[in-house]
Amino acid sequence: MDKLKELFERIEQFQKEIEELGMHANVTITVNLTRGNTSGTQIPDLDLAEINELPWQDKNKQPAQPGKWGWIFSEAKSHADEHYALVERLSHAIVRAKGNLELGEYTFSFSGAKSQFINRKPRKL
Repeated sequence: MDKLKELFERIEQFQKEIEELGMHANVTITVNLTRGNTSGTQIPDLDLAEINELPWQDKNKQPAQPGKWGWIFSEAKSHADEHYALVERLSHAIVRAKGNLELGEYTFSFSGAKSQFINRKPRKL
């Protein structure tokens, strides 16, 4: 697991270096962990109130109601500038949580053939 943590840190450093050059890098990596302990894996700080302000849609592509299932595109570049960083942090957090991030009243996960969506599903507390 230390190797995985080291890899994520190197990727984050790579993205910072590219941004310092005035460019943008959007690196998305999906990792499916099947062995080992992930207790040392850090998950970015996320604010559920901010996440709820993202443009969640229902299955009919209408605005999803609070507390209900919804989806957004997982690529940060698909979102308006004010949501870009948050979607990127949420995507990273889902990866680091092995594909299912439980936060507040929701479980967040990827869906689609290329993980191009983030799903928000209410969970039983």
